[in-house]
Amino acid sequence: MCGHSNSGEEFFLIDLKHLLYYMIFLTGGTGLLGIRILYDLISNKRKVLALKRKSSPLQYVKEAFLFYDPEFGAQKFDSIHWIEGDVLDVISLQKGMEECDEVYHAAAMVSFHKRDRQIMLDVNIKGTANVVNVAVENEIKKFCHISSIAALGRSGNARAITEEDLWTDEGDPSYYSISKYYSEMEVWRGIEEGLNAVILCPSLILGAGRPEVSSGKIYSAVWEGLKVCGPNSNSIIDVRSISKAAIELMEKEIWKERFILSAHDLKAKKLFDTVAKSLGKNGPKRVMSERQIKFFMRFIKLLSKLNIEPRISYETLSGALMNYTYDNTKLEKYIAIEYPSIEESIAYYANYYKKILGSMAL
Repeated sequence: MCGHSNSGEEFFLIDLKHLLYYMIFLTGGTGLLGIRILYDLISNKRKVLALKRKSSPLQYVKEAFLFYDPEFGAQKFDSIHWIEGDVLDVISLQKGMEECDEVYHAAAMVSFHKRDRQIMLDVNIKGTANVVNVAVENEIKKFCHISSIAALGRSGNARAITEEDLWTDEGDPSYYSISKYYSEMEVWRGIEEGLNAVILCPSLILGAGRPEVSSGKIYSAVWEGLKVCGPNSNSIIDVRSISKAAIELMEKEIWKERFILSAHDLKAKKLFDTVAKSLGKNGPKRVMSERQIKFFMRFIKLLSKLNIEPRISYETLSGALMNYTYDNTKLEKYIAIEYPSIEESIAYYANYYKKILGSMAL
């Protein structure tokens, strides 16, 4: 099971093997997964250069480090080397990778709103193409790309989806799904050009980060009094497990492979109720029916024709009807990995979000 933090003694141990390595370059360092990869690399005495946009706040990165390690988190946070830039800014990528041997590409935009479609496609596809191109030019020795289960195909029947299921544009996929599929294709193209890369496809990630994005939105919605939810199921994994897998696959030099990272399947109502219990709040009282969701989807389509974008998107409602499961057994053939129970993970991160959301309410 993944530990909650490394002790101070572990932090100050010197791994001589890692002293031989150059700095690691990481994109998406202010995101939920990027934060944990940063934390784990630095806890293992790795030197990391993290890319951040000028507008990206570091507040939640530091808060997460302090949460993961109350005693030495601030010291670990201060050891991060930051570079301002963007995955769409090739010059910043070139500067960032100059002295690096390894790259973790975790930057991505997630949105299901029509207004964000073009920028999301640019960031996720063009941005990944830029990162791959610069990595190839700089002869980066190790490359880890964070994709998504959204980039996987759907099995079309009751069986669990595997890495072998081919993505298609049938079934009205979300623009996020489209962007993650084509961004992954850029990595496969880089592999053909000689890049040593591994691809990770995580499901919904539980972790410490910004409360308005990713799984932070789940805690925030329950904190604010979520009344209804969909009938869908969610595949979920703890960010600690993903970070451990990413780092271990890189150290073992597992290339030209993609891996599903998913640990638990939970109905939305059960997920929200468990989060509510951990926060000391009430869960949603009602589960919307498929008929109700489809009615609202038709209504949103009508609003779209009138150039009106509602608070909840068509793609979000469409996702509330999905009930897919994922086969994670391929990863177990390459590394030994255990997953915290879903109850433990939810309760663990509730401690973080109670502090963050509570301070926001003051």
